[in-house]
Amino acid sequence: MYMAGDSMTANSVTKASFQKKKNGKIAVRFTAIIAACIVVLCTLETVIIVERAKKNVIEQNTTFFQRYAKTNADIIAKTIEEFTSHLDFYTKADVVKTLDTPQIVEWLKEHESVRDERFDYVAWCDAAGGFYSDIGTVTQIPDRDYFKAIMKDGKNFYIDNPVSSKVTGKTVLHICSAVNYGGKNVGFFCGVMNVNRLTVLLDDIDMQGQGAAVLFDGNGAKIAINGDESAIAAFYDAEGNYIMDSGLLGVDGGVDWAADAKGERVLELSSLVKNTPYAMVMNVKSDVILDLSQKITTLMVGFSFL
Repeated sequence: MYMAGDSMTANSVTKASFQKKKNGKIAVRFTAIIAACIVVLCTLETVIIVERAKKNVIEQNTTFFQRYAKTNADIIAKTIEEFTSHLDFYTKADVVKTLDTPQIVEWLKEHESVRDERFDYVAWCDAAGGFYSDIGTVTQIPDRDYFKAIMKDGKNFYIDNPVSSKVTGKTVLHICSAVNYGGKNVGFFCGVMNVNRLTVLLDDIDMQGQGAAVLFDGNGAKIAINGDESAIAAFYDAEGNYIMDSGLLGVDGGVDWAADAKGERVLELSSLVKNTPYAMVMNVKSDVILDLSQKITTLMVGFSFL
């Protein structure tokens, strides 16, 4: 027999069940909203931290390699300065005051034994363009850049780009120091050095297989390289001239991004070698620059997921 109390009980149960389901749906929605907010906030936090970390790491590593390039450029400049100071022995000799080329050349030959061993030979260059070495050779150099720099432009010191020697045919550098009387240069002494004496200065640069250090002359031609040459093959033409960004070579502390022969990004940094036409350029692979930021990214993504 159906009783009114049973109907009320059934209705109460139905309402309670309905309310429970309703509350459950609200809880699920609320939880979903909270979860979505957490995911969004964690994602934003990760992106912001990673981007800031990446920026700071790039700036710090760029600064480090800029200093590294400058330090090595300064070492080369200091070494060349030492070569130049050796020429003081010649420019300050009493015989130079005679301005008599035959006497100067005879004195030069007599003092061949005191020549710095790093020089192949030392020569006296007069105002007419005569080039008289301490090994007895004679040639004319009025067409050479170093003659024009000393005798026409009035420079006290000059080192040229590597050229073929008129005396030996080898690739050499001419390190020149002027003799000045009456306010003008009347001649100069020139220490001639095999280019290999300069290239060995790059041997102490350790790129650890992550790039290369390259020494360029003033025309953008490669003098020497230390590091992974294959990774930077795209930066040179068939003659070995630098073609990526010639403007970088003339900038002290220049920075630029480029792609190597493998299509990978590398950071290029330049530093001028003081008192020379040369420039040091370092090419550093991007994964070296971004290594720390990549580790931070991995950690942040992991923590965010947890």
